[in-house]
Amino acid sequence: MKEDFTQRQILEEYKKIVDSSYIVTETDLRGVITYVNETFVRISGYSREELLGKPHNIVRDPNVPKETFKEMWQTIKSKKRWKGILPNRAKNGKRYIVDVTIAPILDHDGAIIKYIAFRTDITQLLAQKQQELSLSVQKALLINQEDLLATIPLPSAIVNEDSTLLYVNKTFKQFFEQKMSQDDCLENYFIDKEGYISQGQIIDWKSCELDICSIFNKKVLIKVHGHEQEFLLHTKMLEEEKFIVSLSPLA
Repeated sequence: MKEDFTQRQILEEYKKIVDSSYIVTETDLRGVITYVNETFVRISGYSREELLGKPHNIVRDPNVPKETFKEMWQTIKSKKRWKGILPNRAKNGKRYIVDVTIAPILDHDGAIIKYIAFRTDITQLLAQKQQELSLSVQKALLINQEDLLATIPLPSAIVNEDSTLLYVNKTFKQFFEQKMSQDDCLENYFIDKEGYISQGQIIDWKSCELDICSIFNKKVLIKVHGHEQEFLLHTKMLEEEKFIVSLSPLA
């Protein structure tokens, strides 16, 4: 009796560990929910009463191809484990992504009596990886754009729609001898004077003539080595919300 009691205690501890670490559900042979742990209740947004006795597709994402579930059922009905990554829908319609393993539970004769599923919420993990990938792509694109700027003999910069300087070439740095800051804007270099683009004037780069050899709008006045100097702006669109701006000295 003591040994049996100890074994039951161990099994209970295992169950607590699993329930605290995974999203757990059990279904009958038809896929009707017979057990849910608290983690599943919390992430799905349904109450326990709303889930028990309902088909497990209550949280199915409609965008998942039917072939995926067909392959899943074929696998678990053949007494094998199925593993995959699936999006689910909570009661409020919010989408979450789970890494899921579904296994058939067999009796002493080898017949399937139910299915149990263990899931891990990987929504934030995938979002983080997607953000890291996006940053890597942006960095790679910027490196290529830096190479492009290096071929332009004029002081040139890559700016966004707000005129924030994303990168300047060597000639730009030599001309203006100004240390770049993260939120530096090209317009901060302009001297306010009648007949020139001023610091307070918002430049709509999209409406400009997007040709590297074309001249648009007014002239700008910038201090170079302590002296005011006139420049004309030339622009070329690199991609959505990014532009190359070159400054052509007039003197």
